[in-house]
Amino acid sequence: MTSFAANVPFLAKAEGFAHCTALEALAKGALESELPIAVLAGPRRPPFEALGRLAPDDGLLRLLQRHGLEIAVTSDALRAVHVALRQTRNNRCGVALVPNEQLPYVVPLLQAVLPLPRLPEAALVLVVEDNPERSPALCPRRMLAGVDVPTVEPASIDDLRGAIEQATRLSRAGRCAVAIVAHASLLRSTDTISAEPNRIVDAV
Repeated sequence: MTSFAANVPFLAKAEGFAHCTALEALAKGALESELPIAVLAGPRRPPFEALGRLAPDDGLLRLLQRHGLEIAVTSDALRAVHVALRQTRNNRCGVALVPNEQLPYVVPLLQAVLPLPRLPEAALVLVVEDNPERSPALCPRRMLAGVDVPTVEPASIDDLRGAIEQATRLSRAGRCAVAIVAHASLLRSTDTISAEPNRIVDAV
């Protein structure tokens, strides 16, 4: 098992390559984003159950704090979206992780709260699992289109990392939620990606 302490230098890196999980790529994308991300919230449920193992690491916490980024483990996806929405009311960006089977509980909330407040830095990004094997009747693209939520669909771990800032920019511009729809296999995968400088560069 990879030590989380060993992952802290990767999250702080401005260059070079490192092997990472999908959740680590999401965290790195939030740190690299030129648009500050205030919270990455999600339930301790597949495929996001490892989110809670990021938070207790002191080195990672210090890095996140310097960037104003909170890792919030919630009871379910609906609570995660509420946590992210709270940031939009404070003129910040919130990111919520949504397992495929919990999307039906999130859609009515989106319908009720959108569009976002007229604040220049408010943004809401959802990372939605697409798992047609476990949830064949719950197509994320169709459900999100029904509430006018545009989607970004990464094809790789590196795309997933970059999608955080891309979706944040789209959300700000359109005053809407933007969903990063990722296949379950991608969210369970690992890859070696190149690091880019974080928004606040730390000495390595």
